[in-house]
Amino acid sequence: MKKTVVLLCIGILLSACAVSGCSSMPSSDTQNATVSTQKPTDAPYTPDENATISGGFIVSERVQSQLTKSQFKTFEKGTKDYTEKTLSPLAVISQQVVWGVNFAYLCQGTTKGDIPQKSWDIVTIYEDADGDDSLLSVNTIELGNIHTLDKKDDDNLGIFKDVTAERDGSFDDDVKTVIKSALKNSKKEYTLLTLLGSQYNDKTIYKVFAQQDNNGSVDNCILTVSVDKDGNSSLDKTELFDINAYIGYDDE
Repeated sequence: MKKTVVLLCIGILLSACAVSGCSSMPSSDTQNATVSTQKPTDAPYTPDENATISGGFIVSERVQSQLTKSQFKTFEKGTKDYTEKTLSPLAVISQQVVWGVNFAYLCQGTTKGDIPQKSWDIVTIYEDADGDDSLLSVNTIELGNIHTLDKKDDDNLGIFKDVTAERDGSFDDDVKTVIKSALKNSKKEYTLLTLLGSQYNDKTIYKVFAQQDNNGSVDNCILTVSVDKDGNSSLDKTELFDINAYIGYDDE
């Protein structure tokens, strides 16, 4: 089987502050969730020149696997021959039933070499009816340009369905406090899977991968949370994650 593996290797940028326009948020997407909280620490920030930058965001390096034994076994079998970088799976976030099952894993990738670089990747693995697993794609999420949707089309048969994570992921305590504070006034319930990255300009911006409760099911989404210099946090955006933008298939 011919595999399509899409890799976007992220280079090192010396400063995230040089990226223009990353801190601007459309007012139409802003939610009424601004609260005052303690000023956050610089826990996710590192002045190390080797820190990985993706689209102007410092890539978070905190991963807490939420895989079941079955999901981990499928991941191990599907990626056993993959050597481009080390992949640490966090959760199965979506799956598609089609003559077997396609599983979409949210993973952190680490390049090999003297200066390892971090990335967040969507890894797609196909498991056939006999239980044989094969890698379909590895696609990197560029944090400054995450593919999102205005709404989901649930009428299409065979589309990927988001898979529920049972608990929050691992966050720095100060960052989690800030994010929870920003969500206080939201009418939606969220499970916070992971902090994707942080950006520091005139205010601190966090990109969070979360799941939004949708009447018993979930929608994968990207939360943009900002904190000003006085420690006031707000939920600036909630966007639906476009899983189909990160899926690659065999060409047969």
